[in-house]
Amino acid sequence: MKCLLFLYFNALVPAVVERLGDAKQPVRDAARRLLLTLMEVSSPTIIVERAGSYAWIYRSWRVREEFARTVTSSISLFASTELPIQRAILPPILQLLNDPNSGVRESVILCIEVCETFLPVFF
Repeated sequence: MKCLLFLYFNALVPAVVERLGDAKQPVRDAARRLLLTLMEVSSPTIIVERAGSYAWIYRSWRVREEFARTVTSSISLFASTELPIQRAILPPILQLLNDPNSGVRESVILCIEVCETFLPVFF
């Protein structure tokens, strides 16, 4: 199953990231759940790195905001088992503190607070 999943990762992950910017909240929620499920079956760090390569710099502020929320959820779920995740998220999270959209900045601040809670050694 994992082998088949990895074959489609390159096409699946950008499409899911794009759905994070959908106008309908249920679609965005489903995209977030799918990313978290992909993190469960593979590695959270790999998914955050691959999805983040699109999401952190995506033109739509909603994608950046929803991806920051997804990363916040992933830290809560996987921080104890996946230590390299903080190295994958901290640089882009800090860059998004300067985002022009206030929703993105608020999501990023929440993500940093969760990082500090679950990963105090890193701070």
